[in-house]
Amino acid sequence: MGVPIIFFLLFFYIWSNFVSFFTLHGDHSARTTLLNLTQMVVVLLLTSRLSLVFEGELGQFVGIYIFIQALLIYLWTLVVRADPEHIESSRLYLITCWINLVLLLAVEFVGSESHKLILLAIVVVLQVTVMLVNSHYLTAEMRRRNLPIVESESSQERYGQLIMIVLGEALALITEAIMGPAFMHSLVWFVAFIVNIIGLWWIYYAFMDNISLHVKHDIFIELLHLFNEILTIMLVIDILLMYLFLESHATFYMGLYCFAVAITVAIVFGIKCFATPHRDRHLFHFLGAELVGFFIVASIGSWLPAIIAIWLVNCFLAMIIFNEERYQLEAQRVEQGAKGAEQKRL
Repeated sequence: MGVPIIFFLLFFYIWSNFVSFFTLHGDHSARTTLLNLTQMVVVLLLTSRLSLVFEGELGQFVGIYIFIQALLIYLWTLVVRADPEHIESSRLYLITCWINLVLLLAVEFVGSESHKLILLAIVVVLQVTVMLVNSHYLTAEMRRRNLPIVESESSQERYGQLIMIVLGEALALITEAIMGPAFMHSLVWFVAFIVNIIGLWWIYYAFMDNISLHVKHDIFIELLHLFNEILTIMLVIDILLMYLFLESHATFYMGLYCFAVAITVAIVFGIKCFATPHRDRHLFHFLGAELVGFFIVASIGSWLPAIIAIWLVNCFLAMIIFNEERYQLEAQRVEQGAKGAEQKRL
């Protein structure tokens, strides 16, 4: 499972790095459009090499990735040249990009497949950690320029779009599972997993709606991004386990799937707690108790009949959704009542 996660993250950080560039420094010029189209075409070429990757041939994949890394270095070098004051917050990031380029070149010359994977894993680790370490310098630059340190809505929107793509892949897998000859048996699992995926989607958007973070240090923004990245990885693991179960119908994989879903929901809950620390504590305690029950059910999922395990998980998802939606409705009523009272007073 580690190898698919490494390659997923390699793709993920292409998306993340280019999104950051075009969000912060993109415009409607012909050059920006050309660079964006070039990145899209090269990523398509990179995707076409994935079948070779899982056959143990990494050369072509890494060669294309080297080009993408060089393009990324070029883009951020242009930013520093256009505005030299950006060097304070970009220096460490650019150094890391160059180190990653050297590591990728080394992959092309290393003979052992295990050594190649180790070097690619180091590239991923550097990508994960660089912005956390760089947050000190970014905070200093934002303060010097008198700019607020906030999480942009567009950033959270893009994470949400990525989550939708991942969940869409899950729906495609479930749909494929009902194409076998045993239609009624497949239909039972189709309904169970569809409800499960819809529950995960609903929980994500119920909890992540209106996430906003105004902080004094960029480390909190980077931690929020890291939590979103961990959530995306967990969803990918959920899909892998779901696929393994649908292929084998082994209760072992169902137990792992239930536990992975519980961890996924806990991460969403944790992100909400992190982004809104002053929220109603009674609701947090209640949802926390539901999560504990969720983990208890998930931990015994391997010993239960698979169909019972998945529907118990669906019931816990429904309870969490119900309580979160009820809280949001009550909060809206309170807000509307406060606005009405204010208007009457005026």
